[in-house]
Amino acid sequence: MSTAYEIPIVYDEARFKIRTVLDGIELVLYFYWTTRQERWNLDIFDSAEVALIRGIVLNVDRNLLAQYEISGLPTGNLCLYDTSQAHAECGYSDLGDRCRLIYQSII
Repeated sequence: MSTAYEIPIVYDEARFKIRTVLDGIELVLYFYWTTRQERWNLDIFDSAEVALIRGIVLNVDRNLLAQYEISGLPTGNLCLYDTSQAHAECGYSDLGDRCRLIYQSII
């Protein structure tokens, strides 16, 4: 059975981090905007803030963890979902609003 969970995102700066628990694993998600790419990026750290993955570009409608098999990561799908269903990439002010970060557990 799979369950979906929206990771709430609220920010007022181009770099911020949040703590969350996915499938019982505590993670630190570090978001940062790159003006050159005009994209949000994500680094994922364990609970002690040791890097697990760096530099994930937050493209909409893709499983952001699909290519990784790293100890300490949850096994589900992490996706940036475009609520407008236009499949447009996430602009600076869209993260957490039009573009929602959804984790789908597959356990």
